[in-house]
Amino acid sequence: PGMGIPGDPLGLDNLPGANIVSGTLLLEETLKVRKSYDYCESPTQNSLVTSFFIFACYYGLDLHNKAWFHLREATTLAHTLEMVKEETYHQFDIIESSRRRRLYWLLFVTER
Repeated sequence: PGMGIPGDPLGLDNLPGANIVSGTLLLEETLKVRKSYDYCESPTQNSLVTSFFIFACYYGLDLHNKAWFHLREATTLAHTLEMVKEETYHQFDIIESSRRRRLYWLLFVTER
């Protein structure tokens, strides 16, 4: 919210509701790019974060059914990445493991 698009080719900064328009454009672009690869077969932390981003976008647009679907997708990816197991975090340095734990708890708390 309140973030301008660099170069603002459509002049959205001057229009009422520009945040919704620019947010929708960003969401559409994210979904288009996401269709170009199989993120479910080889999930990564970035694909998980992208699912959470899509959840937040749909939630902000008041499209709650789509939002909850993508939150559930994010939690499923977390499970696939074995973020529920403490041993998973031992392979990373302290900063990265802390970051990944925060992501896991963000998903856990948001879903509840």
